[in-house]
Amino acid sequence: MTVDPSYAEALRETLSALSPMAAVQVDVGASAGLVLAEELFASVDSPSAPSSSRDGYALRSEDLPGPLRVVGRIVAGGAALGPLRAGEAAEILTGGVLPEGADAVVPEERAERTGDRVSVRGSLTAGSFVNVQGRDVAAGVRLAGPGQVIRPALAGLLAAAGVSALAAHPRPVVGVLATGDEVVAPGRPLRAGQLYSSNLVTLAAWLRGFGMEVHTALVGDRPGGIRVASEALLDDADALITSGGAWKSARDQTIEVLKSCGELVFQRVRMTPGKAAALVMVGGKPAFCLPGGPPSNEMAFLQLALPDLLRLAGRAPTPLPVRRARLARALDSDPGWTHFVQAELVERDGLQWATPLRDRSRLRAQAHADGLIVVDEDVTHLPAGAEAQVQLLPSG
Repeated sequence: MTVDPSYAEALRETLSALSPMAAVQVDVGASAGLVLAEELFASVDSPSAPSSSRDGYALRSEDLPGPLRVVGRIVAGGAALGPLRAGEAAEILTGGVLPEGADAVVPEERAERTGDRVSVRGSLTAGSFVNVQGRDVAAGVRLAGPGQVIRPALAGLLAAAGVSALAAHPRPVVGVLATGDEVVAPGRPLRAGQLYSSNLVTLAAWLRGFGMEVHTALVGDRPGGIRVASEALLDDADALITSGGAWKSARDQTIEVLKSCGELVFQRVRMTPGKAAALVMVGGKPAFCLPGGPPSNEMAFLQLALPDLLRLAGRAPTPLPVRRARLARALDSDPGWTHFVQAELVERDGLQWATPLRDRSRLRAQAHADGLIVVDEDVTHLPAGAEAQVQLLPSG
């Protein structure tokens, strides 16, 4: 257990506490976005036979320029046509299999047909507009291996190569629990002093944006209710994220409940916002207790919880791309603390500039930030115009 670790120490502890979830068999059509857990090889050629890449006429290039007698019509997936003899051609649609003897296809826009005769304008050589057997992938070729993210085009390649199912790491199912007597689910009436649970909506949106299934619940500040809701969510989920009750006042019950259910990995992190974050392992599953303030809640999620969830899915624990940008105004920070500052990004004079949003409304700053300026724990001042590391937030 570590109390008050640095941000780097907390992140290292979260990642070392977890490993990718066990692989499962997945239909290739549902595999995009998952991480492959096996070597895959093509079992068939694609195309499985020489075929036409255009609508036109299959022919023997040695018979050109014609005219040639049209002896049939070939469609993709249709019955095969007999061998072409000297002076013959066959009308063919894209994907149709070339008849025996044919070695080229003339596109219809370069063909002149009169009745059952067709001639070719311009030159044409053997192999023109023909997809040779195995052009896209040949049987036996390695297609992908463990650790590779299955992108949509790769899923299509796998299907074309005869792969119908594969072993991949599943995305974790995540339970999200918002706590607090003052917190109300969106859509219900508010009493004085209450507020809607924007954290619940924000966290669920982030998780679904990464393709994860989310189960949510909202309870008051009573230990019994928090325990029951946490256990119910963890029964159906691979990880738990809680919002609120993470500090050490008498009303902060969530962290105490989680600590009584499992093993504390770390508590309170030298990062801002988000210092009240904690990680507890409950029955081998990670439970992140995040602070209730919206900026702290989202920042602790992005910097500590989300990398861990990606690790469970077998992905690299780096959810946000990083680039360099110049600061539009100076930043000061406390020594020994890692600071994350919401910022607007603009390009000016060929350079990327980051404007800190520290003085804005908390929720408006979250909603309009393009990136997060990272100020390392050993840096106390960054002057205006200095280069800084910026994590890029998704634009949609």
